[in-house]
Amino acid sequence: MARSKITRFHILMQLSGIGDKSRHDTIAGIVQQAPTSPLFANPAIQASVTELATQGAALKANNDTVAAGRTKLASDIEIEAVARNAVDRTLLTIKSLVENNATQAADIASMGFQGRGAPPPKGPFAPPERIDIRPGKVRGQFRASAHEVGKVQWKYAAECSPDPLGEDTWTTLPGYGKARKVTGPSGAKVWVRFARVRGQVQSDWSTPVLVTIP
Repeated sequence: MARSKITRFHILMQLSGIGDKSRHDTIAGIVQQAPTSPLFANPAIQASVTELATQGAALKANNDTVAAGRTKLASDIEIEAVARNAVDRTLLTIKSLVENNATQAADIASMGFQGRGAPPPKGPFAPPERIDIRPGKVRGQFRASAHEVGKVQWKYAAECSPDPLGEDTWTTLPGYGKARKVTGPSGAKVWVRFARVRGQVQSDWSTPVLVTIP
């Protein structure tokens, strides 16, 4: 004898990502409609609907408390910002008055302020750690670049020298960018080096790199 197939019905319910308003709408529909359903005679269903109504009321009360708290918090933040701005304006006023009337460094401290003093001298800076080499678009040239790390962009001095190196073989590569184009006979060997530049100060030269011109 063949078994009869039991049809199962499924409810469309997506709780993830919905707001509590949708939950309350669902609760209201169940609490209103369930008592008229033939399934409400099931004791487990009846108990669950009663529990749901109680839990829905508790959630609504908590929703109202949180909403009131958010409104008060927004108001408190605004009041705090106004008070902070008032303090900052007065601090700047007193700062200006003290700076304009002070005749010695002790006057600054006597008013409860800390003197700014002279800016610390800038320390020494290092040459680029590496030189990147890329072939040019045609034979007889290549592109040498100071390797930069991070967002700081430097100015650079650059020089090249034929191989072998001598005491006065270096010549300047014009420009201040991080890259230079070097040209010469294909197959010739040349050295390149870079130094960082800040204002009128220049770092030491980087370790020279020997390049065979493509």
